Amino acid sequence: RYRAALRIARLAGPEPADREHAFALAKRSYDARSKVVHGATPPADLDKLLENTRQLARIVLRRWIIDPPRDGVDELDRSLLT
Repeated sequence: RYRAALRIARLAGPEPADREHAFALAKRSYDARSKVVHGATPPADLDKLLENTRQLARIVLRRWIIDPPRDGVDELDRSLLT
């Protein structure tokens, strides 16, 4: 959850605010997925969360396709350290 959210945030945009928003959304989406999969009650705003998650996925996938990290996920992880 945490590592995936960091990687998603790194690809989400150039501004720290964009990345912080993406990080929080990715974690929240993962938590909602876990609730649904394990039979717990999903969040009341699940439809809105799904739409926001789809939008984030489009942004991140577009960035990965247009300007992929040369070394893939390893490069993303290294960029988080610098």
